[in-house]
Amino acid sequence: MTSLNVLKVTNLTRQVTDAHLREVFGHFGDVTQVDLAVDATVGLSRGYAVVALASRADFWRTQWTTHMQASSITFERVSSGGGGVGGGGGGGG
Repeated sequence: MTSLNVLKVTNLTRQVTDAHLREVFGHFGDVTQVDLAVDATVGLSRGYAVVALASRADFWRTQWTTHMQASSITFERVSSGGGGVGGGGGGGG
C-alpha cells in the first residue's frame, strides 16, 4: 500500500466493518484497500483501520470534506513506509 493516498482512521465503533469503510470513503473516490484491525477473539473492530484511495485528488477531497463536518472519527495520512494495521499487538484508538 503506497502511503501517498492512505489514511489511518481512528475512533471507529466496534461494529464497523470493511464494507462500512468502503461505503463511506467510496463517496470520495475509488477505495483500493481497507485494512481494518479486528480483535481475533471476538471478531469485532479494534477501533482503527487503514484506508487506501486510488488517487491523490480523492485523498485530499476526503481530508477537506471531513474537516468541514463534525465527525466522531478521526484520520491522518500514513507516513512513508506506513501500511497496514499489523497483526496482533498494536495500540488502538
